[in-house]
This record gives sequence, structure tokens and C-alpha cells, in this order.
Amino acid sequence: MRRSPRQYDIEFKRRAVQMILDGRPRMEVARDLDVPESCLRRWKKGLPGELDKQTALGEPRASELAAENARLRRELNAMTEQRDILKKTIRIFDEMDSRNGRR
Repeated sequence: MRRSPRQYDIEFKRRAVQMILDGRPRMEVARDLDVPESCLRRWKKGLPGELDKQTALGEPRASELAAENARLRRELNAMTEQRDILKKTIRIFDEMDSRNGRR
């Protein structure tokens, strides 16, 4: 017996495409949502126009959000790296002080 194709509403498609735009691998999204990868590829190709219609409502475009998200991720990584360097520096100075008997 042949199965009828599953129907997905537009909001489900938008969320799936947004997951991909946020940087998750398409195969992982397909597996998590139990959707064929070919559907995700087609939705990603066809939905940008749909997603960009949100601009008429005063919301930023999906492409703008993706670019800002990428920028914020880079910024977060830089800040995390700086924090880790500072932590190591403090540890080194603490070790030097304890060796010299200062404390």
C-alpha cells in the first residue's frame, strides 16, 4: 500500500529553514524533525521569499538575522577566548606569588 505524502504547514517549514540558517547541519535537522533532507533543501531554496515577507511587518529579514547571529557568535567566541586567557594569567600570577611566599 502506498503512503500519501506528509503535509507540513508553513510555520513548520519556516522553523526548519531557520534551524539551518542558524548553522545546524541540514542532515541533523532532517533527522531531528523526521523530514527528508530533500524537502529541507527545497524549502530553504523556496522559502527565503516567504521569510522575507516578514519585512513588511517591520521585522528584520531572515538573512539579516542570520548575519547578525553569525556576528554575535564570532563576538562571543572572541570574548570567551579573552576570558580564558585572563583566567590563565591570574592562575600564573597566583602560582608565582605562592612560590615567592607572598600571600
